[in-house]
Amino acid sequence: MASHIRVKRRLYQIFRQSAGYVLAALALVWVFHGVNLHQALKEVPGLNWTFVALAVFINLSSYVSRGLRWLVLLAPLGRLSLLRMTQAVYAGQFANQILPMRLGEVVRTYMVSNWLSSGFVKVVPSVFLERLMDGVWSAIGFGLIAALAPLPSRLLQAGGVLAIFLGLSAMVIVAAGLAGQRAANQGGEHPEEGRFSKITSFLQQAANGILAIGLTRRLYEAFGLSFLFFFLQAVTFWLLIRAYNLQLPFLAGVVVYLVVHVGTIIPNAPANIGLFQFFSILGLMIFHVEKTLAVGFSVVVFFLLGVPLWLVGFFALSRSGVTIDSARKGIEDMGKRR
Repeated sequence: MASHIRVKRRLYQIFRQSAGYVLAALALVWVFHGVNLHQALKEVPGLNWTFVALAVFINLSSYVSRGLRWLVLLAPLGRLSLLRMTQAVYAGQFANQILPMRLGEVVRTYMVSNWLSSGFVKVVPSVFLERLMDGVWSAIGFGLIAALAPLPSRLLQAGGVLAIFLGLSAMVIVAAGLAGQRAANQGGEHPEEGRFSKITSFLQQAANGILAIGLTRRLYEAFGLSFLFFFLQAVTFWLLIRAYNLQLPFLAGVVVYLVVHVGTIIPNAPANIGLFQFFSILGLMIFHVEKTLAVGFSVVVFFLLGVPLWLVGFFALSRSGVTIDSARKGIEDMGKRR
């Protein structure tokens, strides 16, 4: 029976990872179909490197705001320096560049749980809140942009789906918290019993972690820092649009970033390869940029933003005393103890 369960889990993992690579491959087929790559990259020699350098600097700096946001959210668990928190964020970004399915989120969570000497699950609620805040700002951004510029109906539908997903996620967490509280008050089933005990226990602990933050000043500060990150990312994309000699307004940078951000929320191939190019092109095509030119932009920007982040992230991970393999084994050991 145990071997059968292990086989099923392994098959599920293979399917999940393969799905990300298949999705990336399909996206890349569409990206390069009918495109002359030499023609697409003709703007590269004329890049404005001043804008490029400024964009790279702002992009790297924006992750400091994420480190500060995480520091604020984790205040109930303990105190780490901003340098430590930002180091974990960079290390997680590096892991996301080389691993599929956004496993960098798991790596950075493990790192911080070790530094705080707290349980891995106790740190998870802060990561969930981060994603929830990002989703809220994405939905707000789409709503504001729709009032300023005509957007494709499918893009607006995507914004609606995102809003529904956020609502359902919040409902699941609230339900788990209420269920855990009711079970504790009534002396009901122990959270370690039952078919779905691990899932229920995880959701209850996540709910308790979120309730510990509550509607406090920390939550509002973190929400404001989420906006700061979004704004800096939008500036980054706009500067790269200008560096690529595309005469588009700042609104284009906001739209392209939001489209890329929402389009790559689904866990996929390492570094979001394929989907990054696909959604960058879709975002530019909203502003009537010809596909060949948009393809060149998507490829160049992928490396201009990715390579510096890989280097900084690799340095951050190598200085942390944690490796990706040790994080994986540590998390597996915690799961077995549970």
